[in-house]
Amino acid sequence: MPLPPQKLPEGGSAIFWDVLVRGHGQVWAVGGIFDSSAEEPSKSRTLLARWDGSAWRIEVGADRAIEGTGFMEIEADGRGGAWIRDSYDTYLRHVDARGRTLRRQQLGGGKDCGQNIVAIARKPGTTMLLGAGAYADCADGAYRAALYQVD
Repeated sequence: MPLPPQKLPEGGSAIFWDVLVRGHGQVWAVGGIFDSSAEEPSKSRTLLARWDGSAWRIEVGADRAIEGTGFMEIEADGRGGAWIRDSYDTYLRHVDARGRTLRRQQLGGGKDCGQNIVAIARKPGTTMLLGAGAYADCADGAYRAALYQVD
């Protein structure tokens, strides 16, 4: 399989953080395009590449739309689409089989003062997604281990 074409802005760099291998020659990869000349972390563009067995489809998010380095992790949703975790670990994006965003969801439902998700996994044989991470307790600001569930 050839590498996907990559048009980069001046001073830009691209990285894939995770890959999802699907049946029938399909491969999805997630990452970001960011300013590699910046001294501090900057906003970036999300990157979703999908190989259909013969060609790549590349989807790049809006310029500087997300802080950090783009999409970090991808997991099959059990319906032909996927769940994608963003780089600051606070949102999940659900995309359909064509890569179109169905919903963008922040976990925790506003019940805490902040959360992060550092790993996602789908329960085999179901469409249930679990996220592992932590949440900030509003009372003392301390982070506590958390598991999140999305059906």
